[in-house]
Amino acid sequence: MCICVCFVCVFDISDDTVLLHVRHCGDTATLLAVSYGLAQSTKLSAFEKAVEALVEDTRGLPEALAEQGEVHLSGKEIGRLIGKVFVLKRSVNLLGSVAETPE
Repeated sequence: MCICVCFVCVFDISDDTVLLHVRHCGDTATLLAVSYGLAQSTKLSAFEKAVEALVEDTRGLPEALAEQGEVHLSGKEIGRLIGKVFVLKRSVNLLGSVAETPE
């Protein structure tokens, strides 16, 4: 993704272009805020994809447990899945702690 910053009379984000108002032309804080927001959005998107992949990989487990009363995984495999969930949870929580509004 290429980010182009153009200085115009409106603020807009369209496709891969960020348009900033002309009065923010030399405003470092505005440029930093836009960059920070894009970076956080990118990080969150990566975590969302990882969570979606994990949900897709384990989609059949609750159904099998409900229908058959058991799943055909070893204790080690179940432990690995639980570990993956905890790693993703920790990563998202860490992102949430730094995803606050910049000063």
